[in-house]
Amino acid sequence: MGFAPFPTMPVTRRAPFVALATWPGERRNPQRITPRHPNRVSFLDAAHGIAALDYPATWDETIDKVATLMKEPPDDARLYRDVAFVVSSGLASKLSSGQRVPVMAKTP
Repeated sequence: MGFAPFPTMPVTRRAPFVALATWPGERRNPQRITPRHPNRVSFLDAAHGIAALDYPATWDETIDKVATLMKEPPDDARLYRDVAFVVSSGLASKLSSGQRVPVMAKTP
């Protein structure tokens, strides 16, 4: 997931610095509400400290707050799925084990 201080970023992904966040862990959220992809994990799979009885209300409150944030300026979160990326299982394994992973950047 990407974060950045740019007006072109969705309001829910704006941050004071450019950053990439990954979740290379396992499925540790037994209360997850949305369907799981059989070969992928996401931030929704991350462990948390929310009690099972509180999770549905917390989820609904989060969805409502995100909807409010997306109103001004109007935004459509469905468009971001087209620019998302998935980390390979080999890379996820390296990240979760703490191995350093070289970053290759193209120069102009």
